[in-house]
Amino acid sequence: MRSYRRAWAVSIVLALLSVVSFLDRQVLAVLVSDIRSELLITDVQLGWLMGPAFFIVYNVTLIPAAFVVDRWNRKWLITLGVVIWSVLTVGSGFAQSYEQLLWLRAGVAFGEALLGPAAISMIGDMFERNDRPLPTAAYVAGSTVGSTGSALMSAMVLQWVSGLHVILPWIGAAEPWRLTLIGVGVPGLVLALVFVLASKEPPREDLGRIDTDSKSLTLTHLKSYGWFYTCAFLGLALLLMNLASIALWAPTFFARTFDLTAIEAGYRVGLAALVGGVSGTIVLPAIIRYLIRSKRIDAMVNLVMLCIVGAAGSAYFAGNSGNIIVAMVLIFIFMFCAGAVGIMPTLIVQLYTPSNLRGRLSAVVFFLIYLLAFGLAPVLVPMTAEYYYVGEGALGEAIGQVALASGLLSLVLFASARSGFHSAERDVST
Repeated sequence: MRSYRRAWAVSIVLALLSVVSFLDRQVLAVLVSDIRSELLITDVQLGWLMGPAFFIVYNVTLIPAAFVVDRWNRKWLITLGVVIWSVLTVGSGFAQSYEQLLWLRAGVAFGEALLGPAAISMIGDMFERNDRPLPTAAYVAGSTVGSTGSALMSAMVLQWVSGLHVILPWIGAAEPWRLTLIGVGVPGLVLALVFVLASKEPPREDLGRIDTDSKSLTLTHLKSYGWFYTCAFLGLALLLMNLASIALWAPTFFARTFDLTAIEAGYRVGLAALVGGVSGTIVLPAIIRYLIRSKRIDAMVNLVMLCIVGAAGSAYFAGNSGNIIVAMVLIFIFMFCAGAVGIMPTLIVQLYTPSNLRGRLSAVVFFLIYLLAFGLAPVLVPMTAEYYYVGEGALGEAIGQVALASGLLSLVLFASARSGFHSAERDVST
């Protein structure tokens, strides 16, 4: 019982670390105006900071990190990653140029790439097989809260530090955006200490020898289901691009369109996104699991397609809305519908992929999703606004156009995977 309680305590700390990791990676979304004013940079340059500068490094580190996790002490790998990203987030508050901030954000990405693979592996070895779903769900819930609530939490920190007068070395009187970066970086260091004191490296489960024919079986499986995987994963990743667009650019869109401060915009976007994201993640995946267990594959595919339409449509109309309440409701609907889309890549791998291929295919899936959703979207939105629109509403119109285009492609691709779902289900059943 003591070991079980310790395992749950460590799982909760890992979930909190996941919340902090998303807060640190998305905090710039609330600080766009202040950073632009002081460092004299453009929206496109900020898009590079929030997108490629972070997620290219994150993706490149993710796959080798997964191999390292299988061989090294996961407790100390996680601790190292947390310390790296937290220290560099604090260091971002001291940046005096765009180039310095670019390198610091890249370093944050390197540290955060160590958390996910190690946390999932560690949770798997701390619990018996039948006890794993709940703590794993708790860890994933931390990611959901962090990704959807980052604007709200960032706004709270920004509001708290706005009344402070602090003199920083090399900087002098610190602007609120600098103190906000320092403020969101410190909790990671505190949690790292708690994690070191609460956890110990669990023994690894003996997975046994891989069958000698596994390589040929893997190639046969990929040949049979390559088109299914391509259509399903690429379609879902295209829709999830809009998750990054909303999370990273909606606060600035609200501030410019509705004449709000960064704090006010962060509260409004963060509240709508957090409530919608959490409720969608609870309700829709439960319905999808029920439909799959009932062998109602067509109904499941139709539900996901309906959510793709709802997510893309609500994002489009939110970006073109002139009413703040309507825009908040539409962001809530988008985040709710994204709950069904977000679970599907992992669910497809769990249900239809052979066990000896799941790890590698999962890495490829997340590489693709992060590359499109967080590597491309943060830059694509301001570039679209800069080249095709003018005025204060340009950013919102760009969010809408990106949502519409990616949503249509997502719908076509995922619909093309319908027959693949039926074939995979028949093979699993037999």
